[in-house]
Amino acid sequence: MTVGVAPVGATEPIELEDGDDFIYHGQTVLIDVADEFDVEDGDEMYVYELEDDSIEAVADRPTVEDGTITFDSDDIDDSDGPQFALTAESGLDGTVREYTIDEQRFDVEWDRETVTSSDAAAELEVDTNRPSEYNVTISADDLDYDDLAATFLHNDTDVEEVTEPAQLPFDRLDYDPDDGDDLEDLRDDGYLTLNLAESDNYSADGAIDANFMALDETEGLPDDGDYNFDLTVTDTTAEDSSSIEIGETGAAFDEDHYTHAAGDLVELTVDLEATDDAWLMLGGEDAGFVDVLYVEDDDGSGDVTFTANTRLMGTDHSHIDGVGPDDTDIVYDAEDDVIESYIHDEIVGTDDTDVGEATFYADANVEDGDPIPFEEYLAELDILDAGDGGTDQLDRPLQPTVYGLTVERGQNFVVDDGEAAADDAIGSAELDLFQPSVGDANTSVAPAADADDTTTVDALESETTASDGVAIGDRAVVEFEATGLTGALATIDYVENGNDIVDGPAAGYRSNVLYELTDGDSTWSGEGITFEFEGPNIPNQEPNTLALEDAELEDIAVLASIQERADESGTLAIVVDTDDEPFAESLEDGDDFDARLAYEGGAERYEFDRQSGVFGGEDGDTSVPSHPYTPTGTTYNATATPTFESPAAAFDNADGGTVPIPPEPNAPATGETNVAPGTTVTVTVRDRSTDDESADEEPPFLVRDEPTVTENGTFDAQLALEDRSVAEQGIVEFDYRGETIETTDVIFAMTDDDRPPYFETNLEAPETVDPGDAFEVNATVQNTGDEPGTAALRTTAGEEVLIDEALELEANATNESTATIDIGNETDTLAVVASTQDTAAMSTVAIDETDPTPTVDEPVTEEDDRQIGGSTGTNDSDTSDDDEPSPADEEADGVPGFGILVGVVTVVLGVIVASRCWD
Repeated sequence: MTVGVAPVGATEPIELEDGDDFIYHGQTVLIDVADEFDVEDGDEMYVYELEDDSIEAVADRPTVEDGTITFDSDDIDDSDGPQFALTAESGLDGTVREYTIDEQRFDVEWDRETVTSSDAAAELEVDTNRPSEYNVTISADDLDYDDLAATFLHNDTDVEEVTEPAQLPFDRLDYDPDDGDDLEDLRDDGYLTLNLAESDNYSADGAIDANFMALDETEGLPDDGDYNFDLTVTDTTAEDSSSIEIGETGAAFDEDHYTHAAGDLVELTVDLEATDDAWLMLGGEDAGFVDVLYVEDDDGSGDVTFTANTRLMGTDHSHIDGVGPDDTDIVYDAEDDVIESYIHDEIVGTDDTDVGEATFYADANVEDGDPIPFEEYLAELDILDAGDGGTDQLDRPLQPTVYGLTVERGQNFVVDDGEAAADDAIGSAELDLFQPSVGDANTSVAPAADADDTTTVDALESETTASDGVAIGDRAVVEFEATGLTGALATIDYVENGNDIVDGPAAGYRSNVLYELTDGDSTWSGEGITFEFEGPNIPNQEPNTLALEDAELEDIAVLASIQERADESGTLAIVVDTDDEPFAESLEDGDDFDARLAYEGGAERYEFDRQSGVFGGEDGDTSVPSHPYTPTGTTYNATATPTFESPAAAFDNADGGTVPIPPEPNAPATGETNVAPGTTVTVTVRDRSTDDESADEEPPFLVRDEPTVTENGTFDAQLALEDRSVAEQGIVEFDYRGETIETTDVIFAMTDDDRPPYFETNLEAPETVDPGDAFEVNATVQNTGDEPGTAALRTTAGEEVLIDEALELEANATNESTATIDIGNETDTLAVVASTQDTAAMSTVAIDETDPTPTVDEPVTEEDDRQIGGSTGTNDSDTSDDDEPSPADEEADGVPGFGILVGVVTVVLGVIVASRCWD
């Protein structure tokens, strides 16, 4: 049997070699069956879909014609298979031929996101499981046949157009040659069919070459925008699409004028239009420095953001211990994008680079001129002397001046009238480096936490409060207005801690970075930067110092903000977790420290030592400090003076060592503390001794709240003390970080300035009456509070109730009630009581004429009795334990119920007074 498939890209089947039993889905298959199967013309044969060598379904029943059958695999559901059987009989008992039908995998993608008129070598990359013997038909949004032909049929490719009708996908594209559809109809509708089967270029790299420069020159580029290209394999069902942006290249920086201190890190962003990469010149002849950068948008964001270390730019970074030639990200770091420097990647580095494609010309005639080396280009600009290398441009770190930033469309840089220029500039900006300095210094505090709990200066300043006093346990923060440090800090952090130069501004630096920069024995000793953090001088001892060299980041964090404008202030902040006490010696209450930062200009200017080209000192002597940017003989410095204190707190109104707190649902307990504002503390009110088995309450009461210390150092706890009673006592505690630092006695008392209604009672009754007489009793009630209220007045004589009424009284109002008592046959003394819910008054009336000294009791709630800690004495008739009972008392004891009455009144009176007194 002979099996055939359509020729490459054809619509008519052809024969293939015997034994070829693999078919791509969609191909038309011609099978000669006369020799292998016992069939005649007009007979039907069976094409079965197989599953585990068993028949799953009938896929097709082709008819024999001229000893052959035609099988169109496009008629099979692409989800079937992939194993099929061909047989002349129903079932699998006779002669059976098995073959495989599988999908052609076909994925295409442009090798870039944008193209311009200068792109002569864009590629449509193809990923497929099929060898290259096939053709494709291409169409694209808003591009006609001529546009496609100019793009894909050009001098740099051997791909040709397919014009043979038998190899064009009329049916697949819904054209009908029987109705007269032909090649011109496909072209008119914007279709181009490419013969990939005979292309050596395509078979070699699996990509379809496109030339948008040729398109621009012949037909012109279409309008800027995204264009989707659809590709269809002509003889299978495989198809895919990919889009690309077409437009003119442009570039724009996010700022026209960058302003930073020399020596700092600088972040720049360049937006790229219609291109993924560009070349950028930094500097010029006026600045006395030039570097060329290659930038590439690698994350598809449309821009490139990179950080430049102005302390190292232009130096031979490989001379830093621990840094290799290819560690160029210590100078330029683009994180998610690509940046390469001609100086650092091409001259110092050893990797293959794209920036090395930059070309330099001695004049502006690029087409006719010959490229020159980078060093010769610098010599043409009078930046280098003949024989010097690219890293010999600088005598000291990049100095304060203006550096041009010019983006080049290609990679050609020229000398134009003695000035450095790009051949085809598409964007520009300026980098203005100004004089670094040290400004003011201050001390502030932040709530207790690890030093690196907050990692940026802006976030830290939202948590700090200015204060020279620092409670031990809080975070101490010393801030300096300082610029020009971050480049050196980032370099040391890269070497000592293995961090990228962009990590420090975002996450803070370990203190060993500041130690290396400012310690007199380090390789940076010539930098002329001094930092001290020392405690009080002690005779015969070294002063206590901050342990910068070995502290962990959570103990000491160094934060730096980068100054972006000359009228702003960069900040260097040293954050210390004083709970861990990262000092040479333990902190003591009252220790005064001096923290000082200084830039010291030497007698001569700073220069590189020429051995490293990175480090230096005064006149190139690394042992004599001279700040690289500070004028000679000048020192910029600032000092802060933190004082460390033991945590302390004091409660308000603690007169005589006792704090009054009202027994209310939200009872306030307020005070002041020296712990950092923003700290959550604990205020607890409880029995005087919760561990005392003799405590009055079981279980002992304990109420607490967790207030936050305010900006002015106060706290306000709100305590649920509604179950307490006036005149009860306890203690209140202030806890900081789980430790009680203040304990004060408490008495529960009303402390509001506006007092609630309070009813004082007075009673008037005669001292003596004759038996059988009647007499009047006057009960007076006054509301001495600041609010209106209802007094419950009750007046009794012995067991008889004389008055029982509710009195509505405004503040300070008084009411008098009168009752008449008929003595009848009574011959003994009579107890008369007038009471409200707050106070009571009592008198005894003598009925027997023999009783010469009847007494009249005064109200028991005198002003003194309402003071905190006051007693609740009864009347003038009260006697001390040492006094002998009076005859009246003895006689009272003999009156049934009188002794009980007086006792009950006294007890009730005590309870009433205790429950309503206030301070």
